[in-house]
Amino acid sequence: TTLQGHTDTVRSAVFSPDSTRIVTASNDDTAKVWDPDGTLLTTLQGHTDTVRSAVFSPDGTRIVTASADDTAKVWETWTFEEVLGETRRRLGDDQFTAAECVQYRIDPCPAD
Repeated sequence: TTLQGHTDTVRSAVFSPDSTRIVTASNDDTAKVWDPDGTLLTTLQGHTDTVRSAVFSPDGTRIVTASADDTAKVWETWTFEEVLGETRRRLGDDQFTAAECVQYRIDPCPAD
């Protein structure tokens, strides 16, 4: 599998503790999180210079990035299911349209 999406040199690539994700750090000032199949999950933006390294916490719930901009940043890692669950908790199921129920696999759909 080839992970493609950075626009400059990739400085590091590290698997999550459970091997379900990979984080890469790049000279393009970003880190990216990938599925091992090569699907880009998210881009971590906020550094203003090369991201020299990125690693997962031992429990996989956070990523720390270190940059040539003299900062390190800690990022929360959320799975799609966790984000959906938190969204549903905050908004309530009745806030989803029928199309969103299909997209997010909400069954039964309150919009029906």
